[in-house]
Amino acid sequence: MGIFFLGKQRIRFWGFNVQSGVFPSYDEITHAVERLALLGVNAVRLWPTQGTFYDRRSLIEWRFPRSTMHDGSLLDRYDFFIAELKRKGIFVQNPALHYPDFDAIRSWPDPEVRAILGQHATDGDIRSLHGIAAYLSEGWEAMLTAHIRNYLTHFNPYAGRTYADDPVFSGWELANESQFVYCALRRSCVSGLPSSLRRQVNRLWQDFWRQNGGKSMVDLPIYDGDWDIADKPEHAAYRQFIFERFVSVSQRLERVARGMATPGRGIAVQPFTYSTQAGDPLLVARAAYSAGDYSAIGAYQTPLNDGRKSPFFPFRLNLSNPVYYNFNYGGVQGKPTVVYENSFFRPYPYRAEWPWALLFLAETQDWDGVFLYTYGQPWAIYDVGAEGSPKYGGKPLPTPSNPLDSAPRGVYLGLHHGGDEVTIAAWSAAGLVFLGGELSPEDQPRTYQFFAVADFWARTRLLFPTSRMRDWR
Repeated sequence: MGIFFLGKQRIRFWGFNVQSGVFPSYDEITHAVERLALLGVNAVRLWPTQGTFYDRRSLIEWRFPRSTMHDGSLLDRYDFFIAELKRKGIFVQNPALHYPDFDAIRSWPDPEVRAILGQHATDGDIRSLHGIAAYLSEGWEAMLTAHIRNYLTHFNPYAGRTYADDPVFSGWELANESQFVYCALRRSCVSGLPSSLRRQVNRLWQDFWRQNGGKSMVDLPIYDGDWDIADKPEHAAYRQFIFERFVSVSQRLERVARGMATPGRGIAVQPFTYSTQAGDPLLVARAAYSAGDYSAIGAYQTPLNDGRKSPFFPFRLNLSNPVYYNFNYGGVQGKPTVVYENSFFRPYPYRAEWPWALLFLAETQDWDGVFLYTYGQPWAIYDVGAEGSPKYGGKPLPTPSNPLDSAPRGVYLGLHHGGDEVTIAAWSAAGLVFLGGELSPEDQPRTYQFFAVADFWARTRLLFPTSRMRDWR
């Protein structure tokens, strides 16, 4: 497998997904970062909240807002968040490069983009096109290029440099869970695209077919079956066409981004992934999405096995054979493996075991980064009280017996909204092992204090060698 290096030394990442806009005050941001440091994580995957990068005034000129330090804006709090993470030595995995805000996309003046969206595109419509349109539409690709330049030239006053030159970023994502390959290989998906994109898929395919020796027009050879065994010449050519289209557009966007930095620093040398990937078992999708510097896979799972005679009871880890849709599908020889999101569906009572199951897989498969999905949108962690004002952390934890409440999108656990301390404590302890910590006695042991479970740690101490301690006070 591949390895990330910091200088000449290998580095691995263990952390959380965090949503930037859920912290309404600068004090809360500082408190959250301090707690992250106490938990021992060395990275976060930091999502920007919708509205961070464009506001009503800046939309007209399609630029970032003109924020000032401590003005309370989403952009300034985002800048402050990144600077605070950097202050504590915590790296940032960045999924922001393909994320223009929905209103910014609606305001983009290119007529091709306006035709794709139509007059009444909802946020859901735009979200579904995020990972498809850029690989077919020159106008959409130009819009992403403009956003990448806006982001990378943005000067963070707290860090004293642009994002292009900031060393805090441990990895950049050109897309998150792109559906381009999945969609292009399925008739039902292609037929549901806006008409201009359907025409573009067909035009590009015909050009590819002719350039590669095709003698006559061939309709889109969409195969309603297992694409990994589709063996007709046109199937092989179409797979190659889809792969090359996705990779070539991604490479163009990557070149734009890398060209924004000072040579030899920042984004000029930081690793890229072309897309994170979850839920698509096709080999051509795995190959395309991992054509960048590292493979980013998702590991959502119902982790338990009811069969008591199973060799891995109570876990269902599918270790005996590769299973594309599970944990061990995403490794690419010679490239680092980052589990960009992981979480469990249910049952909830086994949440303390989950981090150790992930740790086992991470060690045996030599993963390079693991991030627990916990960020939560603002509406998920704020409850409105009787007086009509938001109450921070006011929403209760999921109910284990309620299938809807314990579904993936209902499991909003996490350190940033008074969430489940059991999960966070277990994740922290497993991270110490993954990052090289040792659970061994010392002549002068130190107790790992943990807020709401301080009484538990008073009875059961986690002991660390002094040489391994850094900011663990």
